[in-house]
Amino acid sequence: MDTDDFRQKRKVCYSKLCASLELFSKASQLGKLSAAQSETFVDHLMQVLTTADNHLQKVALTCLLKCSKKQDFANRTVKLPKYKKLLEGLTDD
Repeated sequence: MDTDDFRQKRKVCYSKLCASLELFSKASQLGKLSAAQSETFVDHLMQVLTTADNHLQKVALTCLLKCSKKQDFANRTVKLPKYKKLLEGLTDD
C-alpha cells in the first residue's frame, strides 16, 4: 500500500535526486573523471534516463553530454554531442 509516510519519503528522495543531478549538471569537471568513476556515473545516469520524469531526463542528459567530452577507448557516450538536439527533443513532452 502507498501510505502517506511512504509518499512523503518518496518526495524527499525525489527532491534530493533532482538537486544532486542539477548540481552535477552545473559542474565543469565531469569530463575529468577517471574511467571507472565515469563508467559508474554513466550507468547511474542511464537508469535515470529511463524514468518518466522529463525534468530528471533533461538534467541527466546534460550530465551525460558533459561526460562525453572524454576521448578514451571505453567511453560509450562519445557520440552523444552529435545527436544533442535529437536527444533533447526526446526529453520534451
